[in-house]
Amino acid sequence: MAGGGRRHEHALGRRSHPPRHRPHVGHGRRCLRRNQPGAYQVQAAINAVHSDAATAAETDWRQILQLYDQLLALAPTPVAALNRAVAVENSFGSAPHAA
Repeated sequence: MAGGGRRHEHALGRRSHPPRHRPHVGHGRRCLRRNQPGAYQVQAAINAVHSDAATAAETDWRQILQLYDQLLALAPTPVAALNRAVAVENSFGSAPHAA
């Protein structure tokens, strides 16, 4: 194993979100509760779900998937589509590859 036999923790294994993000996350949640989200509010809500989880394994990926569906309806970008694919993978696992 490279690195003297040490295992390296996955980059998403542990999370630390700076306090400066908290007001934006709260604003995103309030907009979603009022059913008035824009693309930035949905992105803030996605960040909030990630922030609620102490580790990647504890992340509510199905909620993130639903939020990416909303985001794609508002702002269909390649990055949002890619991130949605990551949420699908983490929600349901990968499908068997056709041979």
